[in-house]
Amino acid sequence: GTTGTGIFLATDVQRATVSGNVVQGGPRGINCGGRRVAITGNHLIGQTNYGVALNSTASGCTVAGNAFDGCLQGILARGTGHA
Repeated sequence: GTTGTGIFLATDVQRATVSGNVVQGGPRGINCGGRRVAITGNHLIGQTNYGVALNSTASGCTVAGNAFDGCLQGILARGTGHA
């Protein structure tokens, strides 16, 4: 099993796209702290906390069209200005 985050985007990431990934297991599938990041079309499976987590430093991110299977919770949205 995975013990960390499948995909991590640090606070200095800007205007990135995370799309078409399959992430299985671990506490968080995709954890984002960046700005204007698009998280679309991913498949998150069996995360023990969140499939997608936008942390407090994230801003202006888009989360759309992702599939969640067996995740404790789908999306955690902290930060500001998300769509």
